[in-house]
This record gives sequence, C-alpha cells and structure tokens, in this order.
Amino acid sequence: MGLRAPFRAPQRNRIDRPQGPSSAPEGSRERRRIVSVSLALGDAATVHWSESEPMPSPADTWSAATSPPGLAPAREAEMTELVADAAAKWWRFRQEPDFVAREIVGPLGIADLVAVQFDQGALKDRRSAGIRPMDDFLALRITASCRRRSFSVAELADLLGISRSGIRRAARIGWEAGALLEDGDGVRRYRTHPAWKPVGRRMVAAELKRSDWRRAIHQAWAYQAWANATWLVLGQRPPRDAPAELAKAGIGLAYLGEDEALNVVVRPPRARRLSGVVSVWTAEQALLHALASGEDPGAIPKRGPARQVAHLALPGH
Repeated sequence: MGLRAPFRAPQRNRIDRPQGPSSAPEGSRERRRIVSVSLALGDAATVHWSESEPMPSPADTWSAATSPPGLAPAREAEMTELVADAAAKWWRFRQEPDFVAREIVGPLGIADLVAVQFDQGALKDRRSAGIRPMDDFLALRITASCRRRSFSVAELADLLGISRSGIRRAARIGWEAGALLEDGDGVRRYRTHPAWKPVGRRMVAAELKRSDWRRAIHQAWAYQAWANATWLVLGQRPPRDAPAELAKAGIGLAYLGEDEALNVVVRPPRARRLSGVVSVWTAEQALLHALASGEDPGAIPKRGPARQVAHLALPGH
C-alpha cells in the first residue's frame, strides 16, 4: 500500500520523496538517488537523502507469527525510559550519543526522544568565547543570516520577512547569549560572533506510540526535516502491513516486547545529513536539556540574565 495523503506536506511545502523498496524488483540492489526535502521556513531546513544500498525487505526481517509478543503498556509514558535506555539499538552511528533528550520541538511536531551527538569542536570554541545556547528560533535565524556580513534591523526585517520589533526582540536574545555582536555608528548592525557554530553533529529522533502507528507515522516523517534518521517505536507488536509502509516513508520501526526489550523490525535508510536552521534549533534545545539535567557536554558557560527556556532553567541560576 502506498503513502496516503496525510504524508504529503502542505502544498507550499513541496516535498519529493524517494520510492520505497517495494518499487524495485525482488532481490535487486537499487541505489537511492539524492532527494532534497525542504520546509517553507525561509532558510530553515534542507535535508538530503544520501545514496545507500536498499533497506532489507520487511518480509525478510519481520514475521508477526514468530516475533516476541508486545509489552502493551497502559500509557506511553511507561515506554520512555525503556526506549531511551535502548538508544544503542536505534542510534545510527558507531560513536555513542552524548545525550538522549525528551520532547524536542520541531516545526511540525514534538519528538518524544532525540539522541544527539554534539560537535565537540564547536562546543569548545563557543565555551572559549563565552557563547551560551539559546532556543529562540528567530534569534537563531538571525545568527545564521549574519555569519557572512552584518545587517541592520531594517535589512533583517526585509530579508526574513519579520517585523522590525520582532527582529529587535530576537536580536537582543542573540546578543545576550553572546552569539551576536553589535556594529555600526548611528545605525545598529548585527554580525555573528566568529566563534559561534552549530553544536549538533548527529541527531536521531524517535516517536513513541502504544499502538496507533498510522497516526504516528506522519509525525515521525516530519522529523526528517531536521534529524539524520527517524524511528517509530510501538508498545505492541506491529501489524503485518506496518513494516512496508514505514519502509516507504524512510522511517525505522521497532517495538517493545513483553520482556521490555526493544525489537527492531525495519531500520531507516542510511542517515541524511543535518542542514539548516531547524537542525540548529533542535540541537540547541537538546544542549539546553543536557545542561538542565546536569550533563556537561562541553562546559558551556552561562552569562547574561537568566531566562526560562522551554520550561527549563539553565543550571547555575
């Protein structure tokens, strides 16, 4: 069964997705073409599929008759710790993630879990310059826009299509974080601190659902705009038609067994590369979550006034 209408982005957010493995003859070794996936958020997101060998057919990796029974939790909250502890099974890379964050906000939904590996070089440079993380999306758009040249408030308003008052508010946040510097005599201009760099190196997102995989599939699909790979994790054994649909959408599928172990059904294709402000934004949130939980990925210093960030206060304030 092909993807239905719910998996299509709004008309202005035109997305071209690669064909699922079912479109190739059985036993073939089809190579994926590179496809650009963009959201209509200015320069906010561009994600690329890289060439890879075809994913194993769900028919080869999954048998509902012989697979372990599902956990069948009463609530999705019961799944969170179990899936986070099993991150090694849904993490796509050799090096372990630095942190597994909960409830990372994206442009089209909130990811239940995000495993992240930070760029240690970027963290070191930002630490040395006294730049702290921030989760304000517009402030990050301004910071990314000013990396090559300085802009005035009026120029940024025209460039990003935001009111001047909105630009002033967000630029203030960037300045307080140390990511933006002020230039100009008479007319205030902003430029990005030369030590500011995106901190996210790799991210893998997971959507958790007890059983309603059809409703969850396009939530997990939306995370492809900013994550290297995405997964749907169920609390019960998936039905026979689920693996093929998830494979076509480029989403990994796993479920929790009654022994609380994570059972992988379908792995996502080879990881996409991170690119765009949405990836920067979600990585900044993950860093803030890590700091708030007592983790210290790069010893990021805090300066400027304390502010609540996504219901989390920076440690030390």
